[in-house]
Amino acid sequence: MRERLIQLLQDVLEEENIDMAADPIEDLGMDSVDIVDYVLRVEEEFGCDIEEFDTLSQHMKTVGDMIDFLVMFLSDGEKTNG
Repeated sequence: MRERLIQLLQDVLEEENIDMAADPIEDLGMDSVDIVDYVLRVEEEFGCDIEEFDTLSQHMKTVGDMIDFLVMFLSDGEKTNG
């Protein structure tokens, strides 16, 4: 799961090597369009519903933090909200 989440991020950012310690916004230049694109790809890939974009952005200190949050979210079975 972790590898697929990283691959989806690489696809969005069109980068082959992403440092897990990098800040997605400051270091990698992610903007709101990239974030929405990534979330939509994750939702489609894993059949989940991430309604709280703000929740994801709170976990975006580093790429590793964001991936860890998504792994936890998907592993906890919280695949749908509502």
